[in-house]
Amino acid sequence: MSRDLLFDRFGVGATSFLPFTIPSFYLDTMVYTIIVHLKAKDLESADKIASKLVEAAAVYRKDKEQLAWMVHRDPKDPLKFAIVERFENEASQKYHLENPYWKTFDPFVVPLLDGPMDLTRWEEMPVSVPNQDSAQFALSVPQ
Repeated sequence: MSRDLLFDRFGVGATSFLPFTIPSFYLDTMVYTIIVHLKAKDLESADKIASKLVEAAAVYRKDKEQLAWMVHRDPKDPLKFAIVERFENEASQKYHLENPYWKTFDPFVVPLLDGPMDLTRWEEMPVSVPNQDSAQFALSVPQ
């Protein structure tokens, strides 16, 4: 994301309210995140989905420009799952979609679901202090 695009979104001088300067490196490498929520039809389907998600994570974590592919199960409702996919940028999804495994995922999982997957797309917000989950840290670690 360019500095101009950030200004277009929030108004010229929008970063003046921040207590820190956003480095241009960060603006050019905005982490792109996809969060998917799924709900299984029943416990048997949920167990199959859980196995497939663990298998998928092992495959997708190796994709080029993939920063993270995390799977979660709701501790209060074993039928509910969440997937968090983090990419270097929006264009990085192409490597994920080109992975041959991707073509096997939906045909296996969709029939086991109670409804459609809820997929949302996000851009990571700049924070003045990087941590192990931030774009600054993730993009500085050699792959």
